Parts: sequence; structure tokens; C-alpha cells
Amino acid sequence: MQRLAALLLIRQGEGQRATFFMLFFLLMGAGLAVGKGSADALFIKRYGVEYFPVVYMFLSVHLAAVCLLYAAYVDRLPSEKFFRFIFIAQLVVLAAITLVINLYDYDLVYPLYYIVYAISSELLIVHGALYIGQNYDTLQAKRLTPLIFAGYQTGMIIGGLVLIFFVPAIGLNFAPVVWALLVVSALLMLQLWHVSKGASPFYFHLGKSSKSRMCLAIDEIKEGFEFTRKTALLKNASWALFFMVITFYMLSYSAHTIYTKTFDNEAELTSFFGILVVSTNVLAMLIQVLVSNRIVDRFGIRKANYIYPTTTVLSFAFLLFHPGFYAALFASFNRETIMPAIRTPTRQLFFNILPDHIKGRARAISVAIVMPVALFVCGGMILLVKHVEGITPVAITGLVLGMLYLWYAVKMGQTYIATLLKSMREKLYLPDDEQIAFGDSGGEVLQTMQQGLDSDITEVSLCYAKSMLKAYPDEAVALILERVKSIDIKTADQMIKLIGSTAGQYHIDELEAAMQSCDDHLRATIFELLIRSSEANRREIIASGLHSENPRKQVKAIAAVFSFSEETLRQDALAIWHGMLESDSRKQYAAMHLLSVMADDETVTIGREELTSLKQKYLTVIPTLLQTTDVQRRISLIHSLKHCRSMLPETIAETLLQDIDHDLPAMRAAIASILHLLLDEDALEERLWQVLADGHPDVRQAGLCVLLGEDENVDSLYRDWLLVNDRGTPRAHKVLLEKLITGTASYSMLDEIIRVKADYSAVLLCAIDTLKKIDRTPALELMLIALSERQSQVNDLILMALQPLIDAETLQIIRAGLNSRDERHIANAIEALAGFDNEATMQLVTHLVNGECIKVVKQGVGHRFADKTEVLEWCASTHDWWLKLCGRHALMTEQDASRA
Repeated sequence: MQRLAALLLIRQGEGQRATFFMLFFLLMGAGLAVGKGSADALFIKRYGVEYFPVVYMFLSVHLAAVCLLYAAYVDRLPSEKFFRFIFIAQLVVLAAITLVINLYDYDLVYPLYYIVYAISSELLIVHGALYIGQNYDTLQAKRLTPLIFAGYQTGMIIGGLVLIFFVPAIGLNFAPVVWALLVVSALLMLQLWHVSKGASPFYFHLGKSSKSRMCLAIDEIKEGFEFTRKTALLKNASWALFFMVITFYMLSYSAHTIYTKTFDNEAELTSFFGILVVSTNVLAMLIQVLVSNRIVDRFGIRKANYIYPTTTVLSFAFLLFHPGFYAALFASFNRETIMPAIRTPTRQLFFNILPDHIKGRARAISVAIVMPVALFVCGGMILLVKHVEGITPVAITGLVLGMLYLWYAVKMGQTYIATLLKSMREKLYLPDDEQIAFGDSGGEVLQTMQQGLDSDITEVSLCYAKSMLKAYPDEAVALILERVKSIDIKTADQMIKLIGSTAGQYHIDELEAAMQSCDDHLRATIFELLIRSSEANRREIIASGLHSENPRKQVKAIAAVFSFSEETLRQDALAIWHGMLESDSRKQYAAMHLLSVMADDETVTIGREELTSLKQKYLTVIPTLLQTTDVQRRISLIHSLKHCRSMLPETIAETLLQDIDHDLPAMRAAIASILHLLLDEDALEERLWQVLADGHPDVRQAGLCVLLGEDENVDSLYRDWLLVNDRGTPRAHKVLLEKLITGTASYSMLDEIIRVKADYSAVLLCAIDTLKKIDRTPALELMLIALSERQSQVNDLILMALQPLIDAETLQIIRAGLNSRDERHIANAIEALAGFDNEATMQLVTHLVNGECIKVVKQGVGHRFADKTEVLEWCASTHDWWLKLCGRHALMTEQDASRA
């Protein structure tokens, strides 16, 4: 059974549901086969083949009415519930037709029976595809839809055999009864399945509405029309359907015309139709089971969709140049084998990528509008040319329309990926760039941003302040200064620093007046702004600050002396600087901010002796200040140490390194930012890997700044850090890769990274595949989870590096889908990835993401593991701390179990 499931591409856990769908579609197919054969035979012999064009035109009107009614309600009900309504309606109509055929001599019942069959065949296929979509994700549907439709073809074969051996025995008049019995069987099977299994899992419930049912139905249809009109894929699919319908019925008319001349009586024609139904559907079933899903899997939905249009063009060419029985057989083979085996499942897969709430209507609208119009046009065209001797005019017309059909099939393929990505964006709630861009769109945006500025959450308020200064610099300063009056001191300080040189003289005066009621910290910030904004009397302002009782103002004044080269104040500034370091802890703490002055090469030279003296005093002061219990003061002190030019003494380094694992991210980030001053080269690299894997982005960014240094050497980053798989974690590598991509990463760099990471991902995938094939203990289950998580993270790195091949926005959507943990989004993301050009790199990445171990190994990456022990030993020896821990634990557990 496992080999059979593998042959049919049925994966673990899918067998029971796939069997139900195949049997359910088998019953539908058997019923439609009986209906098709009997409706064709009764119409041709009792009514006349010459009336087919007129029936096509009448069929168009009835089909439009039924499909519009279907579109109005299909998305408001689970597909299985709507199936019940369809089956019950079929039973009522078939019962009425049987009574009329057997009790009344009324010829119009035969075209009516044909119309009932035609509408049923379209509606059941359309709704059956929706039913599949509500039970399988995109990737499952790609594998299993051809198989499910193979069940449908098997039913058609059984129905054909019934036509050959059973219907002649009871009489053709009772064929509708046989069809009705098969409908009852399908209805009972559907009911029993959903009683035990519940509703379709992917049905999107639209919710209740206060509108009347009629208004709601009209709104549903309008929304379906509007969506079809605006969606490029659906527009091209509608044109393709239009030409497909015309060519389909033209082939049908041509073939039936030839068959009518070939067979003399009703019995012979019925038997031939039975044989034709069986043979064409046997071929269709074999193609669907053995070929269709492999064609779709190998070449994709888009290319598979070109097959039927191509064979349609060939059919008309055959009818044009060699009209006769064999040309009719080829046309029937195209209609009854190629179309159901390849075209029908392939076309339905295109609709799976649409939003869940409109999938049913999208299918129904095209059938309700396009098919009736196409049928009407087809009937009219045949009426115009049927008086001409032979079928040559029909063949020529069909050949031209077949080429148009092929053209729009190609257009469908071109718009498929774009529609898939748009649908994924909406499902994942990713905003468009236009929706998040700030622009000059009037007072509404500014008013909204002001509301954000007034938020009670200080982080939100600060973010809006930054955004306002970028988008509305003229209006922002006044609004921010007003907000400063009512916000906490720390945030107010940050907002004033944001204003910088943007503030005008009026705002400076306002700030100067506000200094009287501020605390020392805020006064110092305002004082710095005054220094930078007042060129005329800057010296006097600095001098007043040097002799202030506020140590923070003194620090700002000392920094300004060297920043603005106030030579006459330099000696006073140095004296006050020394005095602060020799004073109490309050002034010493404030003086720590002057380390940046010592590190600034562009300032006026302080003098070697003065620098040495200051440095010695700082080294004496720092250990004392680090003993503070105030965490925020300690963090601020550590940030000041970033300006040191040389390694800190070992005693200070040991004290600081104790906080590298602090619970507070801000503390870890502060320590990370000075690791180069605390550790030698070897120890620093080990610590940086730890920091780059930290759970907080600020910590990771601090470690990245240390790694890059002042020159930001991304080439070294690429060679020494990213091209290794046995050091660090995927999270650390992600930080490095993001920096490389935003820097000067070349295509060759990213290509090499993709190859190196792909090989690592392939090894992880092979390990996962080995563990999946065995019975697992809890330790092995944990090992499998760890490997799966790592492989997913490495795959995400590979996707990040694909930017030269795929644009950033598309990658964002695909990565969001893969990381969503929703099987439908993951399936759509893989489908989108597989839709790009079939280069070797893209194929490999798609196989890795989809977990296709055999295909990955065939492409020459990764290596197979002999058994679970080899997997565990490899994990236990890796430098990845989490895989190593899980591997060692699993090895010990397995060894203990074997000894026991």
C-alpha cells in the first residue's frame, strides 16, 4: 500500500480523505456518463442533430440563470451543503423527465434532457473543484486533483459500461432513472462522510448580515463581477474559457455530424457512444493517475495549461485536411480524454490561489457569463455555416479560434504568479508601499500623526515625533515642543534632541524660558541646543555653563569648548574637567560623557600629558561608579565607555562581563557594544556569535557594530563569518546577511552564500528524512523538531540571499507565507517560488523548501545518512549548540535503551 501511495503521490495521513474524494467523484462521473450517452443518443435520433446549434443558444440562457443563482449563494455555504441542494434539484428534474419520456409523447423533452445534462456537467465540475479547494491546500491540490479527477474518469468508464450492457436491457427511456440512482448514492456518501468528519476545513465563513436575502444575493453577484473585472488572471481565464467553449462545441458538432452519417440506427449509435465513453475515459483515467500530476509537478500549472489548447488546434487541423471518421475520433479523444485528464484539473488549480471568500463566485461568474455568451455565439456561427456542404467552414473557424484560445492560455500563465502574490499579500495582511509611505496628502495625515504623538505610550509618541519631523518639518517642531511639556523627562529629552537644528529662534526662546522649570538633565539638553543655535553669543553661553552648578551643563559646556575651538576657555574647561573627576559621584558620573571628547581626533589637541592624566583618573573612577545599583545609570555609564580607545583593565572587564546575560535587553546591548574593549580576538569572536544570536534586535545590532568596526568591512563579514555553517546559529547569520545585502553585496557573493547554505540545508533535510522513516522515541521526536526548525531557518537565509533573482517585495511575501505556520500560506509560498524561471538554483531552493529530499540529493547537495545513529552522531558533533545538545541527549537515551 505504501508503494501504491508513493506511486500516486499520496502522502502520509492523506489516504482516507483522498479515497473518499475519488469514490465520490467516481459516482458523479458515472452518473454524468449515463446522462451524456443517453442525452446524446436520444437527442440525435429522436430530435435531430441539425438542431444542436439552436439548443446551444437555448442552453446559454438556462446556464446563465442557473450559474447566477449559484454565484449568489455558493460562498455563503460550505461546499458540501451546496452539493446537497444540487443533488436534490437533479433528482427532482430527472424524475420529471422520466415521467414525460415514458407517459407523454412530447418531443421537447429530449433537448430539455440534453440541457439538464450540459448544465449538470458544468456545475458539478465547477463545484467539485471548489469542494477540493476547501479541503486541500495548494500543494496538496496540485498532487491530488488529477488523482481525484481520475476517480471521476473511472466513474465515466463505469457509466459507459452501464450504457453498453445495462441500459439497452431496460430501455433507453429509463436511463434518467439509472442516473438518479447514482446521484442518490453520491448524496448518501457525502452525508455519511461529513457526519463523521465535520465541515470542510478551509471553508471561509462570511458571517451574518442584516440585509435581506435578496439584497445579499445581489451584492454577492456584484462583488463577484467586480472582482473578475479587476483581476488580470480572471480576465484572461474568461477569454480562454470563451474560446474553449466555442471550440469544444464546434468539435462536438463536427464529430456528431460525422458519427450520424457513419451509423444508421439508434441502437448502433448508443452502443458506439458507450464504447467511446469507456475507451476515452480509460485513457483519461490512465493519464490522470500516471501522467497528469507528474506533468503539473514537473512543469507547473502554467505550462500544463497549454496542452489542451494545443491539441484543440491540432484537432481542427485534422478535420480541415482529413475530414472523416478518424478525424472525428481524434476530436472526441481531445474532448473526452485530454480535456478531463489535463485541462479540467489544471484550470481548476488556477482558482485555488484566489481569496477564500470569493473562490466560488469567481468560478461561477465565468461560467454564468462567459459560457452562455460563448454558447450563443457558437450556435449562431454553426447556423451560418451548416448549410455549406461539409465541415470545412467549421474547421477553418475552429482553427482560428483555437489559436486565440492558446494565446489566452499563455496570458493566464503570465498573470498567475502575480495574482498568487497579491492574494498572499492580502491573506497575510502585508501593506502596500503606498499604504505606509508618508506623503503630503493633506491635514488628515498630520492630524492622525498628532494623535499618535499624544499617545500615552512613550515609545509610540517618540516614533511619531520622528516621523513628523521627516514628513512635516515645518509643523512638527511646534507640536513636539508642546508635547514635551506633558511627557516624562526621559522622552522629552529624546524629543528635544530630535529637533536639533530644525528649531527656529522663536522655538529657542521658548525652550530657554522653559529651562527654569526643568530638571538638571533636561536643562542640559536644552542648553546644548542653545549652544548650537546661537552663533553670535556662543562664547558667553559656554562660559556661563562652565561655572554652572548643574554638572550636566558643565559637561555640555566643556564639550562645546573643544567642539567649537574656544581657545580662551580651554584651560578653564580642563580645570573644571579635572575637578569633576575628583569630586563626588554625581559629577564623576556626568564627566563620563566627556570620554567622547577624548576620542574625537578632530577636536583641538588636549595634549598628551593632559590626556594621560585624565585617562588615569577615569580608570580610578570607573570601578567605583560601576558599583551603583541604579541599572539605568549603569547602562548609561557603559554606553559612555564605547568612546575608549584602548582595552579596559581586566578588573573592569570582568565586572562588566557579568552582565552579558542580564535579563534586561538594554543592559545586554550596552555590554555588547563594548565587547571589543573587554576581550581578546579569540574570546571576542565566540562572544559575538552569542550576541548575534540574542533574542533582542538591539543586542544583535550592537554586536554587529562591534564586528564591523569603524570601516564596516563587509567583505570580511562575507568570507569569515557567512561562509561557515558550523559556527553560530541561523539567527546570527541572518543579522550578518541583512547587513551584507544592505551594503555592497555582489551577485557572486550572494550566489556563493546560497550554495553554501543550500548544502547545509540539504544535509539537515536528509537527516530529517532519515528520522521520519523510523519509529521515534520522545528524544528522537525532539531531535526531529530541532532539525526541522534549523532547516526552516536556513531556508529563510537562502531566500534572503535570492534578492538578485527575485525582487525584495516578492521575497517578503514568500518569506511571510513560509513563516506563517499556516499550511495554506506555506503551500502558496512554495507554489510562488516554484513559479519563477526554472533555473537550477531556483529548482534547488524550491525542493529544499518543499522538503523533497530525493530531488535535492539528485541535484548533488547534502548526503544521505545510513541510520539514526549516524544522524545523532552528526548532530552531537556540530558547533550548533542546540543541535549538539539535542543530539547528545538523544544518543544517551538510545544507548541507555539499548543497554536495558
